Amino acid sequence: MEVTGYRFGPDDETAFESAARELSAAFSATPSGADLGWVAEQVLDFKWGYLDGDLSRWSPDDVAQILLELYPRKVVLQPGDERQVIRGFAALLRFLGEMGVLADAAAANG
Repeated sequence: MEVTGYRFGPDDETAFESAARELSAAFSATPSGADLGWVAEQVLDFKWGYLDGDLSRWSPDDVAQILLELYPRKVVLQPGDERQVIRGFAALLRFLGEMGVLADAAAANG
């Protein structure tokens, strides 16, 4: 599944939801994404709803803002779930790279 066009604006809710559902389901079906689909859904939603909406580009600032600002303010986690969030977020980014979603995945893979 190679995907293109993963930048969504505020008026692209239906297209974003469809793409996020597809990506989350595909991620959940992988060994590293098993039981972490909820993390993928939340992270993708934060990227669209609070950041730039471009699922193909992730900066260190995006990661920091999601983990250090948005999660603490927007999500109530059970004790121990913070480890799953970090593990799931890292696995999601690797998955997006492997699937060709990330704009610079070719450069990162070498």
